[in-house]
Amino acid sequence: MTDSDRTPPPGAPDPSAPFEGPRADAGVIYYVAASLDGYIARADGSLDWLEQGAVDYGFHPFMASVDAVVMGRATFDHVVNYGSWPYGDVPGWVLSGSGADPVFEQVTVTDAAPVEVLRAVRGAGRSKVWLVGGGRTVRAFLEASAVDRLAIYTIPILLGDGIPMFPAGFPESRWRPVGARVFENGVIENVLDRVADDA
Repeated sequence: MTDSDRTPPPGAPDPSAPFEGPRADAGVIYYVAASLDGYIARADGSLDWLEQGAVDYGFHPFMASVDAVVMGRATFDHVVNYGSWPYGDVPGWVLSGSGADPVFEQVTVTDAAPVEVLRAVRGAGRSKVWLVGGGRTVRAFLEASAVDRLAIYTIPILLGDGIPMFPAGFPESRWRPVGARVFENGVIENVLDRVADDA
């Protein structure tokens, strides 16, 4: 059998087509920027090491594909500092065990487990979820096998310390590469889909 005779599995990208970045298909995507040593923020939560606005990395097409966002309380506290809801009409669910003021009309605060949160999201007619972070919330979704796609942007910097992209404590899982790009400034984009446990 030649390569041209091989039929890609359902959902696999067309290898002859240029990769144009991630999209939020039905499911949950963890779209995140991280340092070379795997941190998404400094220990104090600061993001000053990220380039702001220099390169788009396909964010706007990605955001246009999203119809819900989910985040933890600490991440939401940073969002509140923006002064307005940065996701437009896209509703958000904030996971908080201690409660929080929703602040914005688009936000629902909940202490529910990931499976219940996703049930509420789908009950609202939404199905394309950006899991914004932070680390503990991502770990909870991974523990529940509730993340379907990863879109990781590796920034060429070593922080030495900070908030990890994947805090320890979730079960092993396997992921299939969907596409990758290297940008002129050295940022590497990797997009991967979860391999089903019974695959």
